[in-house]
Amino acid sequence: MLHVDPTKKRPKVLIVGGGLGGLSLGMLLQQTDIPYENFERASEPKALGSAIALSAASGALFKQCNIYDEVVAIGKKTLALQAIANEQRRVDYRMDFSAQEVLGAIGHVIARPALHDLLFRQIPKDQIHMGKKVLSTDDQGDKGVTVTFGDGTSTSGDILIGADGAYSAVRQSLFKRLKAQNKLPVADDVPLPYSTVCLVGQTQPLNPAEYPHLLQDDCQFINTLEENKPWAWITLTTQQGTMCWSIIRFVEESKTSTDDKNNNPSVGQEWGPEAAEAMCNEVHLFPVMSDNESSPGLWEI
Repeated sequence: MLHVDPTKKRPKVLIVGGGLGGLSLGMLLQQTDIPYENFERASEPKALGSAIALSAASGALFKQCNIYDEVVAIGKKTLALQAIANEQRRVDYRMDFSAQEVLGAIGHVIARPALHDLLFRQIPKDQIHMGKKVLSTDDQGDKGVTVTFGDGTSTSGDILIGADGAYSAVRQSLFKRLKAQNKLPVADDVPLPYSTVCLVGQTQPLNPAEYPHLLQDDCQFINTLEENKPWAWITLTTQQGTMCWSIIRFVEESKTSTDDKNNNPSVGQEWGPEAAEAMCNEVHLFPVMSDNESSPGLWEI
């Protein structure tokens, strides 16, 4: 939603969501002196997630914000992606990314908690507000937009950015208002569908004697594609001596969060610890690549 008061030099931006997207936007606005505030529903930053692969094209963003060297320091270069066809740990093919240097930078894989911490430190403390769960948004026409939070407070601005995930409270509030006005597109008036379930995480620092590929300068980015089973999994080594992982289960047909609620009332729009633990129990013995034949490398989630 965009409302610009011509009497103001620059509009004030309200960013809902303190994840990688919301923090990156705040960092850019900080560079341009555009007034903004960031609101995150969590009471404190949490070290969640797995890893993120940043392409070489992202180098320009971090150079512009003067943190490129720090990004390089906490990440591992991505020079190739290795894909495995089955559980025998056999490399079927390799995608070489060495040509990316023509873009003026090299891609990196970074553990999400490490990148989140770096981005969080780019935002002045008085411009990021924790424990702010959005209850509603109010479009006030030429006067801007007001956001009301669960703690009873509210704030106003000119531009509202929803960087609060797939089930964005900002989007839901906007869609509710558009539907009441008969302006909501039919395609947006349905629950979000999904065809895969993805579980991600990061190990504790591992022993390089058991996993020697952790010592390699470039990220060991390995994608295992299971044959005749609805699973795929990725492992990525990090600069911090850990292994990040992502496990994907392909569902037989597209589902929605509404289907989940109908089949299991305890399942809401977001996974709880019970669902995550159940999936961990299904996959904890999946094989992973290891340079040490005496240590075959099984999941221990």
